[in-house]
Amino acid sequence: MSEIYSKFSKYHAIFGKVDGLRQRIAGKSIPVEKYCAKKANRFVAKHSLMFAHYEFMYFWSGFDIVGSHPTIMQGILEDLENIWLTRKSGADADDRALYFFLKAVCLRNLRRPVAAESAIREVMKLEEDLVDFVYLPPNAYYELALLRIADGLRDEAETLLAKARAYKGFPLENKLHFRIHSAMENLGSRTPMV
Repeated sequence: MSEIYSKFSKYHAIFGKVDGLRQRIAGKSIPVEKYCAKKANRFVAKHSLMFAHYEFMYFWSGFDIVGSHPTIMQGILEDLENIWLTRKSGADADDRALYFFLKAVCLRNLRRPVAAESAIREVMKLEEDLVDFVYLPPNAYYELALLRIADGLRDEAETLLAKARAYKGFPLENKLHFRIHSAMENLGSRTPMV
């Protein structure tokens, strides 16, 4: 038991230093470093980073890479479910929203749009309660737009993409804007400058 506590103390100390190690270039923080610092601060405060590996995978387009492999996607979904079953009792709104968001991404890639939309709606219900993961709602609107694109509902998809783009000041905002721009280009539309 003391060995586990010792390891946890080391992790806690390391994560506690992350925010102070961020670098600035031309007076600006590097977005991914800012994101990692927020995750580290959450670990220090909550002593847990539920689904951090899958969250990181999402933001670095890992789901786009493995999305065409149903066996892998099903395995990820099952792992999400297993982790959730063992840890949901201690989960806050941020963890719940992250669980539903990642579940929606898996379900979308598994071509189960009704279940994916249901999970996205759960993220949206939690929006007002989010403290740390305020980037989930705009990304959820983006994911919902992808479902609409797959259904051939172009106008609704464009509306959802505009809604996602209207969010401001959240971690990795530029990353989402690139995704939105790409989706708009695939629709044959121009992304508004404003």
